[in-house]
Amino acid sequence: MRSTFISIVKGFRGQQWLVVALFLLVAGFTTFKVVQTIRAAIFWQAHRDEPIRGWMNVGYVAWVILGLIVVVILGWKIVQYLCAQNSLETEQTVPLPDTVSGG
Repeated sequence: MRSTFISIVKGFRGQQWLVVALFLLVAGFTTFKVVQTIRAAIFWQAHRDEPIRGWMNVGYVAWVILGLIVVVILGWKIVQYLCAQNSLETEQTVPLPDTVSGG
């Protein structure tokens, strides 16, 4: 088995080595992005409900506010859907705050 693999690799020409190099480059980049995504998910899960503070830069605050907007828009619909699926009445759900609903 091993000698067959080595003999195949020894017989590679320039174009085949280019394909191998590109494959390794793409595999490395994919691994990097997967690790980066997992680290970001772990970080944001731990810091999801963190209040806005003075040390936070604009980009950090923008992500916090964007997350709140997504939760308000999508999260409320998900809560309503789950309540309907659990056959709960809509009066039992928590109403939106006045600042969000505009009332």
